Amino acid sequence: MKSRLMNKMRITNRCTMMEVLSIVLLMTGMTAFTLSAQDTTYSRGDATDRLGASVSGAVNAISTDIKGLDGVPSCCPDYKTGDGLSFRGAAEYQSVFGKRLSVGGRVGFGIFNGTLLANESKKMINAGVEENVTIEHRIAMSVSDIIVAPFIEYSIIDRLPVQIGITMQTQLSATFTQAETILSPSTVVYENNRRDRLNASGDIPSFRATRFDLTAGIGYTLPLSPDGEWKLAPRLEVALPLGSLIATGTVNITSFGIGVSFYREYYHRDMTIMPAAAPPPPPPVPTPKPKPEPRLLASVSLRMKEDGQKEFNLTLKSKATNTAFPLLPYIFFDDSSAVLAPRYKRLTADEARNFTYLALDNLPDLDRYSHILNIIGKRLNEFPATSITLVGCNSNTESELNNKQLSIGRAQTIKDYLTSVWKIDTKRITLEARNLPSQFSNPKTDDGKEENRRVEIIPSNTDLYVPVFLNDTSFTASQPNFYVVPDIIAEAGVKDWSVQFMQGGKVLWKASGTGMPPKTLSIPMNDSTAPRYGKDLQILLDVTDTRGKHVSATDVLGVSVVQDTSVERKQFTLVLFDFNSSELTTLNKRVVSMIKDQIKSNSKVSIVGFADRSGNLDYNKKLALRRGGTLAQSLNHKNADVSAFDGKLLINNDLPEGRYFCRTVRLLIEDKR
Repeated sequence: MKSRLMNKMRITNRCTMMEVLSIVLLMTGMTAFTLSAQDTTYSRGDATDRLGASVSGAVNAISTDIKGLDGVPSCCPDYKTGDGLSFRGAAEYQSVFGKRLSVGGRVGFGIFNGTLLANESKKMINAGVEENVTIEHRIAMSVSDIIVAPFIEYSIIDRLPVQIGITMQTQLSATFTQAETILSPSTVVYENNRRDRLNASGDIPSFRATRFDLTAGIGYTLPLSPDGEWKLAPRLEVALPLGSLIATGTVNITSFGIGVSFYREYYHRDMTIMPAAAPPPPPPVPTPKPKPEPRLLASVSLRMKEDGQKEFNLTLKSKATNTAFPLLPYIFFDDSSAVLAPRYKRLTADEARNFTYLALDNLPDLDRYSHILNIIGKRLNEFPATSITLVGCNSNTESELNNKQLSIGRAQTIKDYLTSVWKIDTKRITLEARNLPSQFSNPKTDDGKEENRRVEIIPSNTDLYVPVFLNDTSFTASQPNFYVVPDIIAEAGVKDWSVQFMQGGKVLWKASGTGMPPKTLSIPMNDSTAPRYGKDLQILLDVTDTRGKHVSATDVLGVSVVQDTSVERKQFTLVLFDFNSSELTTLNKRVVSMIKDQIKSNSKVSIVGFADRSGNLDYNKKLALRRGGTLAQSLNHKNADVSAFDGKLLINNDLPEGRYFCRTVRLLIEDKR
């Protein structure tokens, strides 16, 4: 009878999941050692722990008293309110005390997007007339945080819990964009000939890296499984700020949201030891362990110094320039073709309605030129009294010899795009056909033939060809090179490897090879590899061994941007110089008149002449210098510095538009603020 007596044990310790696992393993081992001839059964007691996940979304009400962000130029008289949305996801744990009380916490990730908006009414002088103007000031903020939120939960009645807690938010990123835009009337523009100014973006200045909110909520618990272990708990919650978002002013965020927790409850287990069972069979004879596979491991480090320690942040210096982009009124076609080349950007009618010149900011010249038909379409809608003549031309050689039917087909292609997408009245467009253009390039060279296969757009009013005024930002890195240090263990040997240097998903530089890579790879900084904005730099290493096994490794370098606001910069470009000529065309003379209006007596003016790849380099430098001198003489400014390009082409000359944009003079006006 004594051998059949039952012993009962009750496990009551509350602990984390790792502690539970350790205790279970320890108790299992002790029981197997001391009671190897016995069996065990369990029954469920009271709940001890809850483990699961939580998601929530909230509407945010923002109260503030700032006029703008610290160090960011702003003309807003005062921001008062704003709104936004936030979303959070977290792991959740609760330790249960009795039937109604528990203490828990959430650890996870949060995103907040909010907008401060203020409208201002004021008077402005427009074309000599004082007008009442409505201006919108806008700051859009985007913040991501690591969230740690301890709380206490008490169930007032069964299934109706109330929670009170503190939420700590630790910043991962905090960025903003700012704009000042004239809402009405539509005829008024700022001094930059645009309806917006003071555009800025970057990290939020004086942002508090750690912030605290007081939170409260009420929910309802729903069982999801027959045994009641799995539960769903939706809740309503509110969060009140315990401090400002920034250190140099008041930006308080109050949140009203909905959340839901999904978790499993863990319970006390009553353990009963049963009589011994038959002894287990002897263990099988162990088989020899297989030989381990050769290891393949890799890591990579991105550094700013060849033999230096790992650094975690790169500082870029940014310079803003107001750029007057010239229009090249030629559309070039492939040999014997009247089909628009794929490099020209084509929009749908819906996209055309939303097209703005802002899409051209910070683009290379050839990418801007690829929108020439969209710029012309938008200009024709802005100047409804202006008509155009489309003159189709050909190279007048080989298959295009005296082929005016091809010329008229090319002009018709341009007309079809302007009428179908930009809704230009067909009566405003006249078609003409000829063989060589009136100002043709050398038809005996391949470059000349390419340049003659075109459609010329001739307006009835030169207002159509006024330069497009854009805002460009250039970035300068603080050192000439980056260095990649790979670390690879490949016991089977390396078959091949590759390295990519990226920013914002765009590959700036790459290298590859066979066998083990060099100990250090150097990335030279130039126009194509230099970082361009404040997004992280990433290095990606891919390695394949001789067995075909693959491994990847990455490293990240943070990037911060410092704005240089000491100098105001304005850039103008003159194009359409006739072949081998330095004389100013009628259109260029109009641009010169615009430049004179922008130059002050103490302005620093830099003029650089350029030429394309045709002909002798020494002669081209002299021609470029003459073109720059012609512009300087027309301006008659004592502080103008005139020079010629150093032989490096301004733009790739493989395309005809690239060669036209190299037959140019570029002028930069700098005024100290």
